[in-house]
Amino acid sequence: MPLYLTEADVGLLLKPRDLTDALEATFRGLARGEAVQLPRFRVRHDKQMLHTLPGLSHCDGVAGVKTYLSGPSGARFVTLLFGLESGALEAVVESDRLGQLRTGCATALSARYLAPPGPLVMGLLGAGTVAWGQLEALACEVPLAEVRVFSRSADRREDFCRRATESLGVRARPAGSAAEAVREAGLVVTATWTRHPLLSADMLAPVCHVCPVGSNKPDRREVDEEVVRGADLVVVDDLASARTEAGDLLAVPDLDWSTVRTLADLVLAGRQDRPDRTLFKSVGVALEDLSAAALAVRRAREQGVGQSIG
Repeated sequence: MPLYLTEADVGLLLKPRDLTDALEATFRGLARGEAVQLPRFRVRHDKQMLHTLPGLSHCDGVAGVKTYLSGPSGARFVTLLFGLESGALEAVVESDRLGQLRTGCATALSARYLAPPGPLVMGLLGAGTVAWGQLEALACEVPLAEVRVFSRSADRREDFCRRATESLGVRARPAGSAAEAVREAGLVVTATWTRHPLLSADMLAPVCHVCPVGSNKPDRREVDEEVVRGADLVVVDDLASARTEAGDLLAVPDLDWSTVRTLADLVLAGRQDRPDRTLFKSVGVALEDLSAAALAVRRAREQGVGQSIG
């Protein structure tokens, strides 16, 4: 029978390092032609918008869709999984927490291949739920000497750092500006809702991995053009999605898209010598959601978690 997993179930079942490993396997399958996905499709009417991300993954044994409605009352996320062998509905997975973790673990996967050797100073711009998912995942993947956090609210960044120290065991401290947060940082993550760049190239260390992950709309940017132009390697989670949603890249008219690589390319090539400055632009894609939901369902069946429906 199909399984229904709540947000609480997902929080219990998904662990960052396991999910990063699962994403690595899924992107390896994508590189080998064992999976397919389409960019996010949006339907708008009045103040509501329905977002849909479809995909199919033979390596995970599922096809499905992550979908959510956004509007004045917020957003509600759910992932539907169908078994490839049976064709039947396998699970309905509430996906707010799932989305937070899969976004962080996609960044962690990029860092697995592109972060400078640690221990690293991490500069984190943003102190919301997306930023928390980034730190959760990266703290399991990269040795962090220190995390410096900047957000517009001093109270929020102080609370964020306190929580990070207590819950994740990382040395975190609030920064008074974006420039202070990223100064000499080998790992830089932006996870904000800003429409205009808050990170410029002159703020960055000569050797660093930069991950703008807060925007998936073409009219929003977290980094300026020179951050992109100054990267020796630009990586995205999906080229087709990036070419419609990655405002940070779309704002660079002379970007040579033929040089842009994907997470699937990284995983297939394996670990190689990294250039000095790298950039991973994530917009969030269907296979990340399906991989995360499939992992949650496998763990749920092993542990007897969730509710049967139908």
